Amino acid sequence: MRAGLPQAANDIGRETHGIDRFLIDRPSETELFQVRGDSMIEAGIHEGDFAVVEKTRSATPGDIVLAFVDGEFTLKTLARDKHGFYLQAANAAYPPIRPERDLEIHGVMVGLFRRTVSPRVGHSRPRR
Repeated sequence: MRAGLPQAANDIGRETHGIDRFLIDRPSETELFQVRGDSMIEAGIHEGDFAVVEKTRSATPGDIVLAFVDGEFTLKTLARDKHGFYLQAANAAYPPIRPERDLEIHGVMVGLFRRTVSPRVGHSRPRR
C-alpha cells in the first residue's frame, strides 16, 4: 500500500504479512525485549518499543546488540577502538560504556516495532 497518494483499492492486492514471519528467521533463537530509557533515541529506538533480538554470541562493530556488561543488560551499538570493544549509546547525553570486567553479547537486534495509538474522534460508545 502507498503512503503517498491514494491508489485504487484493486491495486492494493490481498497479500498480507505476518509480523512473526517478517521479523523472525529463527524463532527458537529469537526473543523480544521492551526498551526502557532513551539512550538509543537517535537510532530511532524509543522507550516502549520492542526490540527483536536474535541470540548469538558474536557481533560486528556497528551492530545494535543486547549485551551483558559488568553484570547488567543494555541495548547499545557495539563499537571497537585501539583499547578494545565498548558499547556506544545513540544519544549524546550518554557516554560510551567500557567494560570494567565483562562484556558478553547476548544477541543482535534484527528488528524493532512499536504500538501506535491513533487519536479517535468521538471515541465514546454510542448510547442505545
